[in-house]
Amino acid sequence: MASAETQMIEPFVTKYAPKSKKDLIGNIAEIEKIDQFLKNWGKKGSPKAILLVGPPGIGKTTSVYALANDHGVDVIEFNASDNRNKSDLLSFVQPLTEYGNIFSDRGKIVLIDEVDGLSGQKDRGAVPTLKKLIKDTKYPIILCANDIESDKVQQLAKDIPLVLFSRPDEFTIMELLENVAEKEGIEISDDDLQIIAESAAGDIRAALNELQSFKYGTGSSYIPPSRNKMKSWVDFFNGIFFARTVDEAVAATSNSPTSDYQLILNFMVDLTHRFCDTPDERAKAYWLLANADLILNRIYATGDWGLLRYFFDIIGPEIRRIRKRTTGKRLKVLNKLPNAYFARGRGSMVNKLANELALVVAPKLHVGRNEFIHTEFHYFLKMMTGKMGAMIAASLDLDDDLVDKIVKYKKDDSMLKYLDEARKEIGKYRIQQGIKTEKKPKEDAIAHLLSSRIFEEPPSKQSKKKKKKKSKASSKQTEEASDKNNQEQKPKDQASLDDFF
Repeated sequence: MASAETQMIEPFVTKYAPKSKKDLIGNIAEIEKIDQFLKNWGKKGSPKAILLVGPPGIGKTTSVYALANDHGVDVIEFNASDNRNKSDLLSFVQPLTEYGNIFSDRGKIVLIDEVDGLSGQKDRGAVPTLKKLIKDTKYPIILCANDIESDKVQQLAKDIPLVLFSRPDEFTIMELLENVAEKEGIEISDDDLQIIAESAAGDIRAALNELQSFKYGTGSSYIPPSRNKMKSWVDFFNGIFFARTVDEAVAATSNSPTSDYQLILNFMVDLTHRFCDTPDERAKAYWLLANADLILNRIYATGDWGLLRYFFDIIGPEIRRIRKRTTGKRLKVLNKLPNAYFARGRGSMVNKLANELALVVAPKLHVGRNEFIHTEFHYFLKMMTGKMGAMIAASLDLDDDLVDKIVKYKKDDSMLKYLDEARKEIGKYRIQQGIKTEKKPKEDAIAHLLSSRIFEEPPSKQSKKKKKKKSKASSKQTEEASDKNNQEQKPKDQASLDDFF
């Protein structure tokens, strides 16, 4: 009975497989590149295929299926490691690239997995054949590979856009495990979750399988065995800094703990100061790491992954050459992330919060956004605590999302217990202010202005001249009339006087 029940159990890997782009975790920029490739497929100048490279279990194939759901198309998968040669490609892949979807009326994506497993010595025509199929395809092709240093991958990357997937960090995997554990009702401590996340070494499938083993196993504290797929971080760096010979240093870098080479370089920057003793050793070591950084930038810019061996030559044998001491206290524990990542994360978090607050707060404080971000932001945050912070949040109408971000950043939730009461007080105050305004109606300002002389048309210059001319003419006529009357009156007066004398 128990065995029958066990057979009915759905694997977590299948049950919690992402169904959409929003469900995917890690490799955000890489997933966006695949999404853009599918959106632009068929447009003039856009690529017909794309090559995804990264360790197994980190979500390459899962990302393709999730994005296919978003685009409303099916995925037709072909495994190149099972069918390795030219004839297999022509028999199985060519029909997929030429004919429509026989399974449904929807479009399709042709997914060719493990292309680094194509035949090499036995059949040298496999890669050229694949390139020709890509050139003539009528449907988008997505290739997947595990080994960036494979000759097949190097040949394909010359003509096909490369998307390099890296292992998700343990924080991302632990967050996924927490969500699944909550949905499944699994009682597991944070310590056990962290152990599973760390031991998975970035393998999402392995982490989910370990969690399912915990649920259906003993149910007690479970420490999964360490994985040997890749070297541990500690062994990798100890092998570099404590190599006794150049050959040992080469061997130490032969199997890196991640395909995120920028992450390796940042850890080397942190550790070089610790293991290089003299100022001269440190100066030479950092000069070498600067050159390694230039090589990585060249690789990412040109896609020439053949340069990768020079990167490992620098951080391995060359660092070994300048370090005189081969003994000392070995590395036992490594930080979860390089210091540069922590600084970048803190800066990003501050900038994001400052920009979000500036959109809401700056207009209400009558300051510019830049002034708020660069000058007022830190002072504003200092006030956002306790009852005062709650009153400020309520008066500025900050929503719950912004308040939560402030609390999370400050690691101080004291204002949350006052927030509801503060919002009520601010609401009552605004209502009272509205009532007072209604009790004292103001005079109709518009009617007042209309009745005043302010809207009378000002006299033009021409009308002023006419009035002046008219006034002069009127005064002249008055003078002439007065003279005429005087003249008429004068004879009468003279006649009377004559009569008198």
